[in-house]
Amino acid sequence: MGDSETRMLVNSSTLKTPCELSSLIRRYNLNYYVSTVPHSKTIGWEDWGRDFIYFKFAASEFPSVQSYSVNNRGT
Repeated sequence: MGDSETRMLVNSSTLKTPCELSSLIRRYNLNYYVSTVPHSKTIGWEDWGRDFIYFKFAASEFPSVQSYSVNNRGT
């Protein structure tokens, strides 16, 4: 995976999500970006290896509000 980010806007009108999740997105008018990022760009996942897929979640209106998550490539 390169160092470039591919990001996707997530809000109440962009995805088909489970009912509970979409109702929370609508209720709080949430808008955020989800992107895959290289392991070197993550915060809090430094002890994990490069064999995983890393995601960054960032609030669209407040890009400095970020969170990271990781998934196993094999699942």
